[in-house]
Amino acid sequence: MQSLSKLSHKVAVSAMPRLFGLKKATKRNSKSKRNLGHFSSVSTRGPRKILKVERPGWRDKFRRGDAPMSKAITAMIGFYAVIGVYGLILGDAFSKVSDSIVGSLASTAQSAGFGITEVRVAGGSRLTSDEVTGLLGLQKNASALTLNVNAARERFLDIPWIQSASVRLLMPGTLEVTLIERAPYALWQRAGKVMMLDKEGRKIGAYTDVRFSALPLVVGTGADEQAVALLGELSNYPALQSRLRAAIYVGSRRWNLKFNDGIDVKLPEHNFKAALATLSGLDKDNALLNRDISIVDLRLPDRVIVRMTEGAARDRLDMLKMKAGSYNKPAPVEAPKPQGNPA
Repeated sequence: MQSLSKLSHKVAVSAMPRLFGLKKATKRNSKSKRNLGHFSSVSTRGPRKILKVERPGWRDKFRRGDAPMSKAITAMIGFYAVIGVYGLILGDAFSKVSDSIVGSLASTAQSAGFGITEVRVAGGSRLTSDEVTGLLGLQKNASALTLNVNAARERFLDIPWIQSASVRLLMPGTLEVTLIERAPYALWQRAGKVMMLDKEGRKIGAYTDVRFSALPLVVGTGADEQAVALLGELSNYPALQSRLRAAIYVGSRRWNLKFNDGIDVKLPEHNFKAALATLSGLDKDNALLNRDISIVDLRLPDRVIVRMTEGAARDRLDMLKMKAGSYNKPAPVEAPKPQGNPA
């Protein structure tokens, strides 16, 4: 009885497709259904008709520009192309390109939004805006793609009084220039010309600004190379440094110091530091530099020779004569006798 019920169930299941007009699906038909998406083969009471719908693949969409990723990839390619051209220009790969091509590229880059619209300068107070523009090489159609920041930096460093320079391009359209100047430390006179020196003894330009008139003056051949050592040692003795008017380098061997009150100090060729210490001690203990003297000779290591001024020497001689009693007063002038006949 149980087997009879199973048989009737199989017959009913097999008869259902015929009852509803459907064909039993095979493995091949199932595969076709998967390939056709949500469309399937439908059989009616006549010949079977199959509807095929082809969906476009991602390659076709990319060729037509319909795929969202195609636009992003195109924009990315353009961006990296611009960066590549900019890198070639920075590397001076286009140095031999004609000016007309570079000018055309600059105009195109400027119209595309790569123009230089602002220049920020930090430091470099002695440069005018026109000088900065010329050193940067900014032309009428200057752009971020045609500007060579390395060449511009080298042009700034060619100026003697500029110690360091930095040129940076800040997108979009902003150029930042940072300059550090060399500070004048002394004036150097030679052959009638006066140059300014920095603290390293480097010449940083002609002396043309009265703001630096208070700087110490060194004179003579080779004085520019030895000035830093002398002035650095004098800074340890402010009382001597404040009196200094000029330092003369004699015979490229030693220094003569000229003070504001007319006193000349002759320093030795070797170990001038010890001589300055001796001079400072004599002035502190005996007020040497406040006396009527004209020369202090420190060239000998075991003695100090001092020469007085001519007026002081004459007064001293008169005083010594008075003490010795050999000073003779001039004879009084006799009154003239009256002339005429006596009454």
